[in-house]
Amino acid sequence: MRQLWLFLSTNIFFLVFLALEAIALLLLFNNSDYHNNKYVHSYSGVVGSIVERREGVQDYFSLRGANKDLVAENAQLRKSLMLLEQSRVDSLSNVDSLTQAKYELIIAKVISNVQPNKPYITINKGSKDGVKIESGVIGNLGIVGKVVGVSKNYSLIMPALHPESRINVRHNKTGYNGNLVWDGRTIDLAQVENIPRNARISVGDTITTNSYSKAFSDNSLAGIVEEINYDVTGNFYLLNVKLLADFRRLNYVYVTVLNDLDEILELENSADE
Repeated sequence: MRQLWLFLSTNIFFLVFLALEAIALLLLFNNSDYHNNKYVHSYSGVVGSIVERREGVQDYFSLRGANKDLVAENAQLRKSLMLLEQSRVDSLSNVDSLTQAKYELIIAKVISNVQPNKPYITINKGSKDGVKIESGVIGNLGIVGKVVGVSKNYSLIMPALHPESRINVRHNKTGYNGNLVWDGRTIDLAQVENIPRNARISVGDTITTNSYSKAFSDNSLAGIVEEINYDVTGNFYLLNVKLLADFRRLNYVYVTVLNDLDEILELENSADE
């Protein structure tokens, strides 16, 4: 109590000033429509700004949840498309359609993207989630790369934009096969080599993966032909291809795991011994 009395006696003039100021402002706003409107407008603006910021934060977290739902839904659609494509191939080969897709899709989040001093991508799914080395990785629009390293909880991806990357692809219109490589020059452009010169190719043609690939299902989109050149021999094309995957904006990706991958790799490795 003594401390309170000491505080009041010490600051009596300041407290009286604040009280008189408050009374003056109250009288001013109550008796002046102009100042009252100004006050209400300012108050509404401040409150509105706070509410807008709060709703923006809420919307942000709501969008994150909605984005995850869309990614999961997209994965289901991709599985359905892969199954339809597999059924089409089986029917052309006079083989009974399988009831289950040859590839499983695993949704993963990119936690580290390609950087100048680190030309790999890290995702938050690993061996405990079913990811295997040699699995393919695709984005919303096109292929991203291959898994080259796996731990229990994470995986390392060699993107198509890597000097050592080599992915089996096909010129979709003619069916000729080649290899998708990268010359290290432009982040949006890769090259397709080894397609013979007698193939009829035009700018705008689609490049997809082919059945030779263990990493990707047949007909996964890779890119669009942007420029037509020839290799040093003049016998094969060297195509500049606009990649469909946007490596600058990778957020979620899909790992495509071939169900029989271990068996195929074991058989191929035994043949090399």
